[in-house]
Formats: sequence, C-alpha cells, structure tokens
Amino acid sequence: MYDTPIDEVSKITYEFPSFDPENPTAVPETPSEQEYLDLLYNPHHGGVYNTAAPYEVYLKMELANPHSRAKKHERWKSYQAGVHAALKKITDEELKYHDGRSTRQVKADAAFKWRELVKEEGAKKKKARWMHSAQMIKWQRKSAKKATKEQRQRRRLTELVLADEPNQFVPPSVKERAERSKTKTL
Repeated sequence: MYDTPIDEVSKITYEFPSFDPENPTAVPETPSEQEYLDLLYNPHHGGVYNTAAPYEVYLKMELANPHSRAKKHERWKSYQAGVHAALKKITDEELKYHDGRSTRQVKADAAFKWRELVKEEGAKKKKARWMHSAQMIKWQRKSAKKATKEQRQRRRLTELVLADEPNQFVPPSVKERAERSKTKTL
C-alpha cells in the first residue's frame, strides 16, 4: 500500500544540533551562497562550507514564517517602542526650552508634535505601499489612455465642419477668414 516500508518510516533520522542555541557564539556562521555553490559544484576542491552543521542554521529564513503571529507581534512591539521613544525624545527637547510656558503646556505641545509626526509617517508608509511598480505601471497606462482620448476629442473638434444653415450665426471675422482660406486654396 505504501512505497516505503514501515520500519524505515518509524526510524528516527533527525538529530538535534550539537550547539547550544542559547549561546550565539557557539552557533556556526552561515556561509555565503557562493561558498555553498562552490562546494556543491566542486567538492574535490574542499571548501569553507561545513556539511556537518545543522540545516536550521542555513535555512533560518525559509523555516521562519515572516507572517506568523509571533513575528507580526514582534514587529508591532518594535514599532511601538520606536513610536514611544520618539515621544520621549520630542518631550525632552521641548522641556529644555520652556519659553515661558508651563510644564503641562510644554508636554501638551510635545504630544501635539508627536501626533503630527506619527500621522506624517503613517501617510508616508501608505504612499509607499501605493507606489508598487505594478500600480505605477497601471497608473501610467491609464494616464496615457486619457491623454490619447483627449487628443482624439481635440482633433475631432478642430476637424469638425458645420454645414451652413439659416438658423446659424457666424461672426463676420470668421466668415472673412473662411472665405480667404477658400480663395487661397483655389
């Protein structure tokens, strides 16, 4: 029923890494991609790549899901720490120069500046998300189509010739110009 025998499936083949994960100096350094490829294609030359090292070290980015809840939470915490550090920095700067204001007023002014700063940074991030290359290409196509449509409409209007009808009023200056252009062409 299965292509692998049960005794092979039940074997424990994974061995835990021999280094202490708590001690970062004991973790072997990850080689560059080029070193790995050199060893892969030229194993007879020998290389720096340690084949005995655990794969977790080399596949760290592939094994760690950047969209996991824990990673998102860490990013959020670091962002919040940065935001609150900015508030503290702005407040400290404002407290250095009172200029006749009370401490309460100085802190209120600092909080206002901080909120404006956070709002500006949020707007910048939002704009950066809009500026993806695919979206930019879409906007360029849209503006090009709009420009060609306007040119087409402009050309149609300039080439438009109305037939002379009794209910139309044509200014004398336009009539003279039209007659002069007709005589020049003849």
